[in-house]
Amino acid sequence: MHLLIPYAYCHQEACRQAFHRLALPKLRQLLTRLRAEAVVDTDGGDEWTLSPPHERVHARALGLPSDDGRIPWAAWQALHAPPPQSAELASRGAWGFLSPCYWQAGMDRLTMQGPNLPELTEAESHALMGTLAQFMQQDGIALHFDRPDRWRIHGELLRELATASLDRVLGQDLAPWLTRQGDTTAWQRLQSELQMLLYAHPVNDERAARGAPIINAVWLHGTGNLPRAIRSSRVGRVGPDRGRLVARPRLDARLARLGSRLARTRCHAV
Repeated sequence: MHLLIPYAYCHQEACRQAFHRLALPKLRQLLTRLRAEAVVDTDGGDEWTLSPPHERVHARALGLPSDDGRIPWAAWQALHAPPPQSAELASRGAWGFLSPCYWQAGMDRLTMQGPNLPELTEAESHALMGTLAQFMQQDGIALHFDRPDRWRIHGELLRELATASLDRVLGQDLAPWLTRQGDTTAWQRLQSELQMLLYAHPVNDERAARGAPIINAVWLHGTGNLPRAIRSSRVGRVGPDRGRLVARPRLDARLARLGSRLARTRCHAV
């Protein structure tokens, strides 16, 4: 088994201080046991890569490309989706994930609400997606429902497009990530048009009336081309959502049961 523990550590001072106060005896014991010869991979990068380290490691374990911002998570997911999204469609198309979200404009920054996406009912999500899908057809783009907080998007506009992982932008200032995604002029134009459609959508009127966050934007992520040959691997991901250090003791207990059945990857930065 190859174990991934996302967000186990970060470079922010508050995180460093909290980490050193945590009592994680089983984790420390396990790391001591996993000597250098147990390291099966080394991952480099900094905190500004579009794809976080746990996604890059996971992709390599699955035999997927790990190019920054071009890990084909959406194509991979479409490959395993039921008909009509067959393996043939997944392999020959350009795919991405589109997540409905809320952007909050401040005096000097634009922030995506986090640490989680707004909760949507299935009916709300279908209604929003239906409106956007109809508009996007003129650009040769199709939308497919995946789950309330995520749709699959399919079209040539996405080919070779590098995008920042949703894990990078939730609760963060969007400006650095929007500028790091390369030449996304065509997508940014379309995104602006989608935001105008969302602004006047009846679903948002209903959400605002009951005090729920409105959906005023979408975030494109998980783009990339699926390779012809894909190998499988047992990859486990153990860990809490981002920032929840309180869950670390439960993680420590789970690690004790895994013992020496693990492979380790060094990640230099988050």
